[in-house]
Amino acid sequence: YRRTTKLGKGGTKAFNDRLQDIFRLIEADFTPMRDGKWLKETINGYLHPEEKKEEKFSPLPCEDKEKDTTLEHLDDGSVPSWFMKYAEVSDVCHGRKQSYYSTIKKIRRYELYKREFEGIEGFNLIPDTLTIDDLYDFYDYVEKEYIYYEDHFEWYRQFHIDKKPPVKYTKNYIETVKGHVRAFMNWMTKNGYSSNMEYKKLTIKPDVVADPIYLTLEERDKVFYADLSKHSGLSLYRDMFMFQCLVGCRVSDLYAFTTRNITEDGFIEYLPMKTRENAVEGAPSTFCRVPLNDKAMEIIERNMDKRSGRLFPYRNRAMYAYGIKMLLLLCEIDRMVVATDPDTKEFAHFPLYMVATSHTARKTFVANIYKKVKDPALICSMTGHVPGSKSFRRYRHIDDECKWDALEGIE
Repeated sequence: YRRTTKLGKGGTKAFNDRLQDIFRLIEADFTPMRDGKWLKETINGYLHPEEKKEEKFSPLPCEDKEKDTTLEHLDDGSVPSWFMKYAEVSDVCHGRKQSYYSTIKKIRRYELYKREFEGIEGFNLIPDTLTIDDLYDFYDYVEKEYIYYEDHFEWYRQFHIDKKPPVKYTKNYIETVKGHVRAFMNWMTKNGYSSNMEYKKLTIKPDVVADPIYLTLEERDKVFYADLSKHSGLSLYRDMFMFQCLVGCRVSDLYAFTTRNITEDGFIEYLPMKTRENAVEGAPSTFCRVPLNDKAMEIIERNMDKRSGRLFPYRNRAMYAYGIKMLLLLCEIDRMVVATDPDTKEFAHFPLYMVATSHTARKTFVANIYKKVKDPALICSMTGHVPGSKSFRRYRHIDDECKWDALEGIE
């Protein structure tokens, strides 16, 4: 296609729709190991499905198409077997259930590792005989599994985890795994399936979290009013990011907004996509209703597609994330903040623009409103959080200014 190609009636829309399908296909299958050959074959496979080779592209020589069968045919009375039953009946969201399955797979791999490399024939963790030493030995295995994976790469291939191999986990993640096991054992004892209380001796430390990373109102306005005449490619990313800062939505909701979400009295209303996907039957759904101020309305008028009703044109999410970093770098938003180093998994100092993401906008919305009103229930009605939830506490920031304001009230 050239700029001057005549596509005919409806041809432009069909072309753009196919282009977006290709973007989504690439996003869904992308991993850091993919290369140019994979990209070419992916696009060709979409355009010419009849010519698509049966052989799947393999960025790694060891990659196996088969799925992980670690949890199949488990019915031996072991911890993984019972844990599977617990996960299936648990009244939790989809994301939590998937994290349970991840922990169960780790337990199963631990059992097989003990048999293979420590010579303990038929080794199994049994709920009634589980000891505190067994639990700590398992957690030690989880911490070191990424090392074992490198040392015994061929053996680990049977689990088909090449696309997402074990990594060095953070302390917070290890504590989360401990919490999964404790929840499972609580269920076992509560329902009379086991009388073993050894797990009660397990110490679970609270998560260690850094202060939320967000833009101050001064920094936000600096970005909003920045002159991008020489960087027009960043204008849309700036508008999308600023809109998130002004309404507090997640990026998944930002991409789904249309004029139907805007009410006559100047609000934007929506049921968060994450709430819909993770909804638990019988649990109340939090509907968000956020007033649109002048800045938000200005952004909508500048970007709205009147034909489709979409508030923003579609942009590849990876490019949006990259655009945010470039935008903040250009605006010199380089205040040093504490964040997790992706290599060491430890806390370190970074310029804000380096660690900013679309979720930084959501934190900007929550943190700045909390400074003004300090009413969690009010903020949650606009963000979709459950008041008092752990995740909401990670968004707000109780800084020195908040403390001074509190003390002034009792002088």
